[in-house]
Amino acid sequence: MKALFYAAGTSPASAFAIGPLASALRLSGHDILVASFEEMSGAVTGIGLPSITVARGPTTESIKAASDGKPAIEYPHRPEQEMPYLGHWFGRQGSHVFDDLVDISRAWGADVLVAGSQGHGAEIAARFLDIPFVRQSWDLFDVSGYDEYLHEEMADELAK
Repeated sequence: MKALFYAAGTSPASAFAIGPLASALRLSGHDILVASFEEMSGAVTGIGLPSITVARGPTTESIKAASDGKPAIEYPHRPEQEMPYLGHWFGRQGSHVFDDLVDISRAWGADVLVAGSQGHGAEIAARFLDIPFVRQSWDLFDVSGYDEYLHEEMADELAK
């Protein structure tokens, strides 16, 4: 089996969290590959996993910036701003990686996509490719409540 992991976002924590499962699969004879933003590739290779870059170039700040007719994503300063912020932030990350995850999955022949609770680009790519998606929930983050904003950011990918 070929398992493509996606270390979502720009925090090394997502690479560290998927490390044990990815390593266990590899030690069991499966092929694994970990996709991440370029700024995260050192965290992936640093724990001994093979890395491939998705969305080359985008960083935390460039994703939050206004682009493609979408406004900048502003950090929340009040509790009622948190869900819109999270939905737009994770949705925009997912949009940035969707095409690359689809292309890598096809070229490499991935049998399954695995990501954490913020790996929405991987989940939608897996559904697009009609391969299984596994959500490895490693964090205590409640992902409910921001779907409306996530769907707004990922409207094009969801339409596919």
